[in-house]
Amino acid sequence: RMLEIFADPEVGLADPDVVRAIRAGTGGMDKARDAVNIAAYFRKLGPSIAGKHPFTDEQIAALSEVGQWLIPQLTPPEAVVGPLPTDPKAIERDRFWTLLWTRYDQLRGAVAAVRGLNGLDDLVPSLGTRVAAAPTAPTTTVADTRATGTRPGFVAKTPGALPRPVISRGVVGDPAAVLAADLLTRQKLGQTGATVDAVRGQLAAVVAARLTSAKAAELDAAWARTTPTRFTAILTALAQIGIRYAWAEANPSTGFDCSGLVLYAWKAVGVTLPHNSEDQINAMRKVTAAQLQPGDITWRPNHVQMYLGAGKAVVEAEQTGVPVKVDDWSTGVQAFGSPLPS
Repeated sequence: RMLEIFADPEVGLADPDVVRAIRAGTGGMDKARDAVNIAAYFRKLGPSIAGKHPFTDEQIAALSEVGQWLIPQLTPPEAVVGPLPTDPKAIERDRFWTLLWTRYDQLRGAVAAVRGLNGLDDLVPSLGTRVAAAPTAPTTTVADTRATGTRPGFVAKTPGALPRPVISRGVVGDPAAVLAADLLTRQKLGQTGATVDAVRGQLAAVVAARLTSAKAAELDAAWARTTPTRFTAILTALAQIGIRYAWAEANPSTGFDCSGLVLYAWKAVGVTLPHNSEDQINAMRKVTAAQLQPGDITWRPNHVQMYLGAGKAVVEAEQTGVPVKVDDWSTGVQAFGSPLPS
């Protein structure tokens, strides 16, 4: 999606033919190859797109690594390298395997859109390898790795089993995070109009599906009428959904605690805040619940959340083991604050 924006004739930062070639094709194997090709093209574009997209060099490198890992895993052991198979059974096998991975990807995407990344691997377990390997010892999962703070990379499972990639947000992102990052990029490029409105509506729908207090239309309307500064701060926070909780951290590469997420989001628009929930609320202009605007803060002892503009919708980094998420604000909220003077 980022490359398609860069390839837009009004932007002119990427070759449309290259982007179309990457986009063409379907199935798990094609997606794996796309991961490698997208990372390579991002590196090729280099300085011309620097600062115009939300991805770090580490995330782009991880995308390439995961794609390179997936390609041999998706290739059946008996697959022919070179000419396409002509044996009917081989063709049927390859079609089935492609269909299986495509439907699996669609299922994970649907569950992630409704429930988020937290617990996704429990709800939709990994397909694993085509040849099952019986585990002989406990394994490390993606969720375990995020909770313990291991850096993105590959986690060795039991002897004889294939390694499992640890996916960072920049590789396979939460749908809300991807849409928020898309809107941030379009903002940086100065885009407005129907396409931006449509993406904003999609983001509102994905976020509202996880809430009980706000509807998609209410969020979309609030975002449409708020200031660019407030909307950018919200998008910056939403783009971190799925990143692990880490106490005293305020960086996508290492994680966020509650005040770290607020600090990071508002820093993106030039507002400096302390890295402590009590200090943050004390530094802000006090408002009532009725006066809350998108990007304002709810506070209860030892916790802050960023208000999204409708109902009780907030984005937050709540506690260890729970990634950044959207939710309805906590019980026990005692104060509200605004980082801006008006």
